Amino acid sequence: MDGFIIGTIIKAMLVLAIISALAGFGTYIERKVLAFMQRRLGPTHVGPFGILQIAADGIKLFTKEDFIPQNANNLIFMWHQLLQQATAIYCSFCCASSSRS
Repeated sequence: MDGFIIGTIIKAMLVLAIISALAGFGTYIERKVLAFMQRRLGPTHVGPFGILQIAADGIKLFTKEDFIPQNANNLIFMWHQLLQQATAIYCSFCCASSSRS
C-alpha cells in the first residue's frame, strides 16, 4: 500500500513538472511569435535568450499589490479565489473518479 501511495505521488509530481515546463515553453514561444509579428526584439533582455522572462513574470505576478474596493467585505474578497480554485479541483476529482470503472 505504501508503494502505491509513493508511486502515485511521484507520478503526480512528474505530470505537474511536465505541465509546468510546457506552460513555460508555451509562454516563451508565444512571446517570441508575438515579438516577430509586431517587429520588435521581444524578451531578450532578461537572461540568455530571454529564458528568465518566465521567472520575471512570476515574480511580478506574486508581488503585485491587491486592490480591495472600499466597500467590499475583506474576508469574502480575499477568500473567493481560494473557494473558486477548491471548487474547480473538487469538480476535476469528481470527473476523474467517475470515469474509473
